[in-house]
Amino acid sequence: MPHSNSRFRLHGQASLVIALVVCLLSVPAIIGWERSNARATRELENRNMAAMPELLLLRKNAPEYIKAMDAYLKDTVGFRIQANALYRKLRYFVFRDPPMPNITIGRDGHVFLNSPRPTSPYAFFESLCVRQGDPSLKELDLLDSVMARISTYLQGQGIQATFAIAPSTLSLYADKLPLQVSPLYRKACLAYPEQDHLLARLQRQGMASRRYQLFYPYDLFAAHKDEKGFYPKERYHWEGKSSYLFARHLTLASGAIDTLIADDAAELSVVPDDITTFFGFARTIKAYVYPYAGQMIIKMDPQRWLKEFSAQARLNHIKAESSLSSKSVLMIANSFGLSLAPHLARCFEHVYFLDLNSIQEHEQRAVFAALIKRIRPDYVFFVFDDVNFVQIPSRLAGFMELEDMER
Repeated sequence: MPHSNSRFRLHGQASLVIALVVCLLSVPAIIGWERSNARATRELENRNMAAMPELLLLRKNAPEYIKAMDAYLKDTVGFRIQANALYRKLRYFVFRDPPMPNITIGRDGHVFLNSPRPTSPYAFFESLCVRQGDPSLKELDLLDSVMARISTYLQGQGIQATFAIAPSTLSLYADKLPLQVSPLYRKACLAYPEQDHLLARLQRQGMASRRYQLFYPYDLFAAHKDEKGFYPKERYHWEGKSSYLFARHLTLASGAIDTLIADDAAELSVVPDDITTFFGFARTIKAYVYPYAGQMIIKMDPQRWLKEFSAQARLNHIKAESSLSSKSVLMIANSFGLSLAPHLARCFEHVYFLDLNSIQEHEQRAVFAALIKRIRPDYVFFVFDDVNFVQIPSRLAGFMELEDMER
């Protein structure tokens, strides 16, 4: 029997198996080198790429060689972006793990954005379910006063105002929250629809005093929420049938149209992923798309005159070729106005949409005054989602200043 100083020997086909495994493991590296994105990475990160370490370093300091080789492979071999996306997809689709602390993966595929910042992961739970679910009299009186004063100012200009509040996924689908959510927040969110919450109280006060109109169609949305693609469940913002029905019922409630028409053709289609930044990859999301929304409207030139008052202000003007009324509306909204504008264009001949996120607080008074003077709309719709509704006093402070000046 032959002797050997080796501690072990390869028997049979073991060497072939090892060679095969090495070849298979080498395939990604070979393709990665072939499709290397080192140059793009260097330009993006503005740094020099790691160089391949010399073999001599392996003999002198093996840990340092491994560390240097790892840095070289990370900078040279492709698939960095693809591998990161694959990792995130596995976490989401297989393990149902949230990509960030401010995202909650709920039951039946529902996704909740709990906060715009990972550093305060439950801000929306606190704002809607806790703060609004059991509101203080101080906040109730403040919002009542603000909406009344703004409405009074606009009525003095011959304009009808409506505060239109969109139900959010958190208020509609709290029953889809996972058990991992803090019992405090989960219990509060589940109880929200049945509570005498802030918006319910303000609706009653507005109707009783006739000082302002508050439109919050929670019951309408609750009746449709289980329909496929209604909101849809994977998004933070509404899209499709939810914003379509909101626009039609809002227009009817405001008095711009006399009859509800909600039978336009729609088809289930892919829509943009509005929170892809948090996931690191785009998910396939479907909602009902209304062909008319992209066919019968004309986007006008940007309103350059507004730049005199705010360099970043975004004001879109949409003119309908065929509308249900000859009226004009100015929509002042947060990001929930984006999906609503095309559906309002079916109801109004002229739709002006000011994105509130595009102006600074100190610019509000001048921008709002210029809009009212220049456009002279028949209606003004203030559009917010129910989570961020409590921001109205600060987001519309410019109108309060204008009302003070009228006194």
